[in-house]
Amino acid sequence: ARAPLGGRGGGSLRDQEDLEAAIRASLDLANDDRPPETFRSVREQQDAAYEESLAIDRLKAQTRREAEQREALEKEKRDRDAQEAERVRGLEKKALEEEVQAMR
Repeated sequence: ARAPLGGRGGGSLRDQEDLEAAIRASLDLANDDRPPETFRSVREQQDAAYEESLAIDRLKAQTRREAEQREALEKEKRDRDAQEAERVRGLEKKALEEEVQAMR
């Protein structure tokens, strides 16, 4: 299944150029007198390239999600470590206060 012409994100200059190139290629094919199997091969190559492009996009999205998850886990760990350090400081302060009280 191919993306509709114009693709993602609207009518950019790049989309317009792609559309014009596709129209020129279509017209060239219409005037070409090579056997149909030649075009089937080209179409198969284009389909394979499109599927490969989709696979690459999926891998990029997966990599991005994994990086976001990793960052979230690292932040949680930093937050836990900071809370633990604060708790330890509080215990140390309390112990010092108790020592001072015991000296009096």
